[in-house]
Amino acid sequence: MAITHRYRIYVGFGHQDAGLAGRIAQHLQDMGHLAWWATVDRGLSQDRRALIAYSHLYVPVLTHDSARRSWLFQEIGYALGAGTPTLPVATGSLPTGLLNEVNAVRVEDDLSDLCERLNSEVLAQRLRRAGDAGRPGYQFSETPEEHASEVESRARQILDMDGPAHVREEGGLSSFCIPAAAPNSPVWADWSGQLDDRSYLHRQLRGQRLALEEHARSQGCSLIIYPAASLIELGPKVWRTRASLLTEFLESMEDDAVRVALQARESMTRSIILGDWFAAKSIFAGVTGSRSICILTTHPPTVGDYVGNFDRAWQEIAESSETSGLSSRQRAIAAIREIDAQLARGPATISPLSDAPKVFISAKSEDYSYAEHVYNFLTQHGVSVFFSKVSLPNLRGSDYRKAIDKALDQTQHMIVVASSEENADASWVEAEWGFFINEKRSGRKAGNLITVMVGGLEPSKLPASLRTFEALRYAPPEFEKILRYVD
Repeated sequence: MAITHRYRIYVGFGHQDAGLAGRIAQHLQDMGHLAWWATVDRGLSQDRRALIAYSHLYVPVLTHDSARRSWLFQEIGYALGAGTPTLPVATGSLPTGLLNEVNAVRVEDDLSDLCERLNSEVLAQRLRRAGDAGRPGYQFSETPEEHASEVESRARQILDMDGPAHVREEGGLSSFCIPAAAPNSPVWADWSGQLDDRSYLHRQLRGQRLALEEHARSQGCSLIIYPAASLIELGPKVWRTRASLLTEFLESMEDDAVRVALQARESMTRSIILGDWFAAKSIFAGVTGSRSICILTTHPPTVGDYVGNFDRAWQEIAESSETSGLSSRQRAIAAIREIDAQLARGPATISPLSDAPKVFISAKSEDYSYAEHVYNFLTQHGVSVFFSKVSLPNLRGSDYRKAIDKALDQTQHMIVVASSEENADASWVEAEWGFFINEKRSGRKAGNLITVMVGGLEPSKLPASLRTFEALRYAPPEFEKILRYVD
């Protein structure tokens, strides 16, 4: 049976079984897989741990002699703890204890039936069972510095172990908008928009970019980026610096080495997937998305799922985009330059690639005059806002319900403007803020929900679900607070 995937397989063995292990490893290589095995008995070294953790399968060779090798069982314990699927190849009887619940492939002492017993279907079945059993092997980082350092370290480790791999990345403007310049270069101040010393963070981010770039230059990269939505997040000056760096990278690559899908709606999750070796994700948290939870996994079935999901998402976005005969790389460069040209001409605007607003204002028609004051204040301060009284007449076509649904889906924050309990609880207004609350509870939104109370409306009179969120008075001094919540 021809293989459909090249697996990384680590073969563990006791010193007396080196000959058997070598023959098993050669058999796996003849099947088209990458087989690793240690030629010297040096215990469970750090390098050996890394090889086991990155393997799709760990195959320990179990014989009468290996039962007396404690370090082999340390390897087995490490593999099970790391979540690496384990498939023992055993001659004779299987030792009791650690491997009672792991099905072993039993072969003759002379391995005469190895080809029959250890075949592609057996490997695939073991991996399928591992995928059904759960998703262990997650590592958490508490800070962006730790996350970037971990990504760099693992990317370089993979370069040393097996060479470059394809880079997949989704979110923002990707790692390739990070400066390659030294951390003391002036470009970093423009890149971050901060004047204080962040050289340690910049060193880690630069290391991440350079390590991933070494992979991408050799094996290519697939990107899902959010150029217009990132403008809302970063502001014009920082955005232009980062977009320029990304454009430089894209221009330096050939069309067949990089593929780019342009997405209008920003995601709360950003991901880096290197080959099928590891997946690293940053899940934004906090009321403004300013904090993030960073996780990384090397669990092969999980990484494989992430690769498949990414490729399907990329294809769906690409198929829904007009290419005008351009490659995806060329289209990305053109889109970034179009936004940059708009910024150079005047106040920041949202590219035609995206009409995604940052704030959704919900109000009953009786309260539109108050809501419009809030809308004018925010837009004058550069915040993109959807307010049906103003936004819908500017849209072409007449399907306003779809336009409202799209805005609800895309916005990060919601402001409810109400002068009475009845207006706050009006059917369409309740439907809008109810949708937003459900999105927050499900984790799909992390922004703020604010009620602006007009006249004598008190917080105690608001619908119960709204009372759990911020409520402000309708007064010019309070508008500055609104800006802080949504900026």
